[in-house]
Amino acid sequence: MDKMNWKKIIIAVITEIAAIACAIYGGTQIQVNEMNNYLNSRIVNIAGDNNTITINDWKDLADAYSDLQEENATLKQDNSTLKQQNEQYFSDYTEQKELNESLKSQVSGSPDLLFESLGLSIDGEKIPVDTNNSIVNINGREYWSREIAVRLLPETESYSKEDGNINVGRVLADKTDLFGLYVNSKNSGVLDNGVVKDSFNNSHANVFINNGLNSNITFVLDGKYSKLKISAAIREGCRDSQTASFTVKTDAGEVVYSSPAMNVKTEPYEVTDIPINNCNLLTIECSADDSDWNLILYDAVVYN
Repeated sequence: MDKMNWKKIIIAVITEIAAIACAIYGGTQIQVNEMNNYLNSRIVNIAGDNNTITINDWKDLADAYSDLQEENATLKQDNSTLKQQNEQYFSDYTEQKELNESLKSQVSGSPDLLFESLGLSIDGEKIPVDTNNSIVNINGREYWSREIAVRLLPETESYSKEDGNINVGRVLADKTDLFGLYVNSKNSGVLDNGVVKDSFNNSHANVFINNGLNSNITFVLDGKYSKLKISAAIREGCRDSQTASFTVKTDAGEVVYSSPAMNVKTEPYEVTDIPINNCNLLTIECSADDSDWNLILYDAVVYN
């Protein structure tokens, strides 16, 4: 058999092996062609006097080709993953770079400082202060030393730093239960946390009760409040002919409110916005016609 015929036989065998392999592994015509090329590369011997042909086992070739395809798919997936990671890294890098540039621009300019060494005089009187660099201008804003600022305050005033503020003088407070504040002094009268009924069958808790002809109680306010709200009623069981009233006084005995005379037929009432003028001590005085536990004060609140 001549060489041309041998070549035809070899090609036919290779093509058949490729077709069988691709059929086993679900290959397409393109894969058949790829297998043919691969098998051609695996021919070991086409020579000899006896015209023998030696080809490696086709099953091994098909398995090897399938393994290569799987490795190629894995490499493609790994490449896609690395590409995504690289894109994320680049995005993070860009973001950090922009942030770094922003921070650099914020700190790149040195503040414009201008110091002055000035003293202090009030009403023509020279006040002793440390004058060295006592005033500084920073980027157009002028700042005075703490010593000078404190010296400008009246001697009777103080200052404090609290809740992000510099407070000078009195510090106002939120509304507060008057009967919960510190009691400076008390004469007769009772602060009662229980429930007490008035002559209209209403129940009240946290009350001050006048339990005699006269009673008074004084609370410490520390100048933190400017107004008072308070309610009053006559206690149940009091005699019809008897009356009671109360008065509110601030520092030095100044009367800021006087109630009308009340009896069992007087409906409970509330009075608001009594001006207590940021007093330090607040006194409530009660008086009655007899010594019954007669007058009830409740819902007492100080506020601004």
